Amino acid sequence: MAMIDDRRIRACCRHIIRLRHERMIDRAIARAAAHAAQDTAFRPSTYRPTLRRTLLRIAAVFKLHPNDIVGGGRHRQVAFARHAFMYWARRLTGKSLPQIGRFCGDRDHTTVLHSVRIYPSKRREMGRYVRSIA
Repeated sequence: MAMIDDRRIRACCRHIIRLRHERMIDRAIARAAAHAAQDTAFRPSTYRPTLRRTLLRIAAVFKLHPNDIVGGGRHRQVAFARHAFMYWARRLTGKSLPQIGRFCGDRDHTTVLHSVRIYPSKRREMGRYVRSIA
């Protein structure tokens, strides 16, 4: 009987040692991950989304089809989504106004400029009902 208790005690001790070792490894991994995240957190990002990704994100936010946004529709929601797309495309992609205009249904660069200028005030008017996509 004493042998069984002794085996159980040894098994429990091994289990405790194994758990302690695993926790030490987990802590070491967590520390390494934290250091890696800290190193990359303060580096400027080189990622630039494409016009297509921006369009898909805007379409998802406004629950519209991407073709509706770049199409010629003048419905209020579509026009507002188009303004949002042009604004965020200009801010996030680094593309020129003519490039954004060509992508958005061969529109003139002044149309894109108008959207970039008007979107912030329209968004302010709509208030909390519009969320940021960035």
